[in-house]
Parts: sequence; structure tokens; C-alpha cells
Amino acid sequence: MKLFIFLFLLTSYSLQAQIVTNYSVDYSGFNLTEGNKKGKSNAFIKTYIIPAVDIINNSIARLEICDGISFLSMEKSNSDLNTNNPIAEALLAAETWYTVDEEAASLSKKKNRLIVADYNKNDWKIVDSDRKILGYQCLKATKTLYSNNPNFKPRLLEVWFTTELPYNSGFRDATVLPGLILGYNDQVFEFYALSIEVDNKCELNIPNIDKISFTDSEIEAKLRLDKKRRKNKS
Repeated sequence: MKLFIFLFLLTSYSLQAQIVTNYSVDYSGFNLTEGNKKGKSNAFIKTYIIPAVDIINNSIARLEICDGISFLSMEKSNSDLNTNNPIAEALLAAETWYTVDEEAASLSKKKNRLIVADYNKNDWKIVDSDRKILGYQCLKATKTLYSNNPNFKPRLLEVWFTTELPYNSGFRDATVLPGLILGYNDQVFEFYALSIEVDNKCELNIPNIDKISFTDSEIEAKLRLDKKRRKNKS
């Protein structure tokens, strides 16, 4: 059966089909204790933050691979379609990524530009792993994500990828690994593959829009925040 799937995917890949992998999502980006320290009320946490985390953790991440391009997006589950939570909506919108070769960029829909990850330049450390995902033997790759931006906290990125399938992928800010990424953990988001499908259409394209580095976008955001604070004080 596994050989049949491999041959089917190999044939599909050679015909420039689009490979689609769906992933579970586990988000741990909100520290509720820190939220209280920063003055967020229990009511705000209960009304907005906890439901937002629930929505994110019940969403599905979708990775599309075609013609050397990897495109990652996140969608709410059907049960959350009518749930209006601005924090969850912002997080979901921010998790739109394109990767090509060594470049990874998230799409800022508000600014209509690509934010290029310039903090993932460290080399991968690849080791054997006992882990299997969807029945495929995986290798484990790790690196430390680091930026000169003082607001960026260095963190460990762990990725599990398989070479048992006939294509490579990027995934968020993980690039240039020789296989399909089936597991990802950067200590904020965790993703693990649930299914692999084939779509006969190959329609991925990188948007022809402006680009800015992650570091420059953070500097830009800080300047806007400082300006707003000065205005509020005056």
C-alpha cells in the first residue's frame, strides 16, 4: 500500500500536480500569567484570549506544494466559522507563508507586502529519528532562530521531515530541507501532518508585491507605537 501511494505521488509530482498536506495545530503563544502582569483583565482574557487559543487549536493548517513553491495557510474548523474573535482572526491571517528555495516570507494582508524571515540563517543540524508521521520515517532537523532585533527572543526550531516521498517542501520559516516537512515546533506553534492529498491543478504563484525584512518591519512597528504613545501623552 505504501509503495502504491509513493508511485501515485511520484506520478502526480512529475505531472506538476499540487500536493496538499493538512496539519493539526497547537498554539502556545499566549502566556496568561504574563497577560495579567501586563494589565490585561481576567474578563479580557476569558472573553478574547482563551477563545482565540481554542479557535487556533481547532484550526487546520494547509500546505500546498507546486513547482518549487510551498504555500501555508490556516483555516478555522467548520464549528468555528461563525465565531467572531478579532485576536484569532489576526493570528490566522498572519499565518500565510510562501517559501521558495532559501527564502521564507509571511504575507501581511493589511500592508499588502511580504515580510521576509531574516532570522533563520543558522545551519540545520540533522539527525536520525525514531519518529514516524503518517507511517513515514522522519529525520529530525533543529536550529536556533536568532535575530539582531532585541525584541526577538531566540528559540529552538524542531522539524521532522521525510525523504520517503518524492518532493521537498518549506514550512513557515523552515527552508532547504531535503524532504517533505511533516512536523514543526518552534515553541510557539506545533504542526503535525494529518493527511496528504493530490490536487491535479498547479496554480501557485508568489504575489508580485513589495517585500520588507522581518527586522525592518519590527523597527517600523516600534516607530509607529512610539509615535502613538507620544501623541497620547500630548
